[in-house]
Amino acid sequence: MLPWSVFHEPGAGCLALLRDGATPITDLDELSAHFPDLSAPPALASAPAVAAPPVSVPGRRLLACIDDGATLDELQHGSGLATEALLATLMDLELGGWLCRAEGRYRRLRRG
Repeated sequence: MLPWSVFHEPGAGCLALLRDGATPITDLDELSAHFPDLSAPPALASAPAVAAPPVSVPGRRLLACIDDGATLDELQHGSGLATEALLATLMDLELGGWLCRAEGRYRRLRRG
């Protein structure tokens, strides 16, 4: 099985890497197996705490829709925001450290 069709030009680089012997790595366990000398980055315990940026009204509306996680469709339905506004607000919340995406769902990182 190949990640790209041999007829799809944008996949040529990926296919060339595989042809030349590259090993696909799909998770952290495989990465650790191939590069055992890699270590986790040092903890940021000494870094000063950064205050979260203020949340906009649409941002508060979205955060209210997220409990244990919500899909993009659930957030759009629950917030009533147009697609462009929804995506822009999600990006602001992610950059501000309020939420993250994991396993196809948006999850809150902060309360407040």
